[in-house]
Amino acid sequence: MESADNPALAKSIGPGSWRCLKPVMVREYNNVIRNCLNEYKNISTVKSKEIKMTKKRRVIEVVSYNVEWKTEFEKIKQMIFSYIGDLILTIEHVGSTSVEGLSAKPIIDVDVVIERYDILPSIIERLAQEGYEYEGDLGTEGREVFRRNHNDGCMKYHLYVCPKDGKGFVEHIAFRDYLRANETARIDYELLKIKLAETYRYDIDNYSLKKTEFVRDILNKTIYKARDI
Repeated sequence: MESADNPALAKSIGPGSWRCLKPVMVREYNNVIRNCLNEYKNISTVKSKEIKMTKKRRVIEVVSYNVEWKTEFEKIKQMIFSYIGDLILTIEHVGSTSVEGLSAKPIIDVDVVIERYDILPSIIERLAQEGYEYEGDLGTEGREVFRRNHNDGCMKYHLYVCPKDGKGFVEHIAFRDYLRANETARIDYELLKIKLAETYRYDIDNYSLKKTEFVRDILNKTIYKARDI
């Protein structure tokens, strides 16, 4: 049969053509597929390692409080409102740059607050049109992450979409408000971050991990005060 001598023809006539292929041709075809899969796996492994290495090489920089952070947040806030203002409740400045007088990494943390999760698909679609990539919750409950894939003229920022009663948003606000109201805690947190930035200058994972106990202690004094967690 003609298809037995012509693998391209055999492939073109569908799954039934396998019975027409000679064993040697089948083995060669399988070898090609296997080699392609192995090459793809190698490429994926290399890319994964490159991402981890890039993450490790990133320098952790904690700088003195800058009054311009408020202005930068307002700029980002108005921009986000112009994209999805009709779908959301409010936009909050959270994280260390939202606490006046606190040294911080110069990155604005932004919480976009929504009524409920069924609004999220519309937000994902709308923000995608403006150049944002949806990355899921990245392991943090109640905090959906978006990353802009081009320069929009703003200082670096992290964009989160959170339901109003979600764990991520509630904890962000509780921690921020406690630091704003308690100078001693604010100073202690600042000293801890400066020390960790020196110790883990190229290791963002450990820098973040070593702050966990301090953050958890504050949350236990506020939103989790009445229950054992």
